[in-house]
Amino acid sequence: MYLRDDKVKHTKKPEWGSGIVLEDEKDGKVAIKFRDAGKKTIATAMDFLHRVYRIRGRLHPMSLLRSPDKGERCGTVLPG
Repeated sequence: MYLRDDKVKHTKKPEWGSGIVLEDEKDGKVAIKFRDAGKKTIATAMDFLHRVYRIRGRLHPMSLLRSPDKGERCGTVLPG
């Protein structure tokens, strides 16, 4: 099961780059925002997704931190 904020890659579309799961998986589908392809809804039964890592309950990885000057979270612990 894919959860909000998981970082994933699509194995058949490497040109899309890495993606962030926008919402927890529901009804066998998951919404993902890919770096180079935008928002996509993927059927998880097709098994094209590879989870790079899960960030819930851990410090937000440095690669995903946003600039605090934009008023966004930075270095927070996300609920698990």
